[in-house]
Amino acid sequence: MLFPMLRHLVRLSVADSASFCAHYGSVSAGTFAVALAWVESRGLATGGQVTLYLVLLELPAILTGLWLYRRYTVGAAQTGSSGTPLWQETLTNRSVVLLVGGVIIGILYGPDQGDGVTAPLTGAFSLVLSLFLLEMGLVAAETLRKIQLRHWRLIVFALCIPSILALPGLATGLWLGLEPGSIVILGALTASASYIAAPVAVRHAIPEADIGLAMLASLGVTFPFNVLIGIGLYSYFLEVLTA
Repeated sequence: MLFPMLRHLVRLSVADSASFCAHYGSVSAGTFAVALAWVESRGLATGGQVTLYLVLLELPAILTGLWLYRRYTVGAAQTGSSGTPLWQETLTNRSVVLLVGGVIIGILYGPDQGDGVTAPLTGAFSLVLSLFLLEMGLVAAETLRKIQLRHWRLIVFALCIPSILALPGLATGLWLGLEPGSIVILGALTASASYIAAPVAVRHAIPEADIGLAMLASLGVTFPFNVLIGIGLYSYFLEVLTA
């Protein structure tokens, strides 16, 4: 759905369209942290599997974006700029390794044995989240300084697409019978856009793509929209769907 929209409505190149598919198909760890804090502050029940959503949604999106680039670019290289296969470059991305490694460590520790490590981190979650959002706000403000009138299609896309992308996440959560808080988090994740893992993978695999444009949309527009408006809006969508 995103690729033809980006090509014909936003009028991006093949490389940038594939890059945006990787960014907007992937997820934002920052949005996840805010969504988790949002549902917990409102007493919505969540399942312990919510962190897995990050891992499960990250890899397929990046791989799909890179596949689209190869599919629609005549003679596109099958390796990244470093000469390694694209799948290897994606799977060994630092953010992906941390996410997958964290899940494996959690499985090895079990539900209770990791309390000595997780308890202090959980207690400091609000403080860390506040500092993170402050830093992201400064970065987003710096990114927004690059907005020009010719980017208006890009800005409209970055503002409108999150609410559309949230619906499959909410519908999937309802179909799986997840807790209300988990459904809101899943909807917020499908509505989010990566600005950490995806840019690293795309920068090496799609050298023609303008990473600045993707960061402008994902971090400068979509991330603030989700934090300020989107998460509450997706919770309202859930109430309408379950009414």
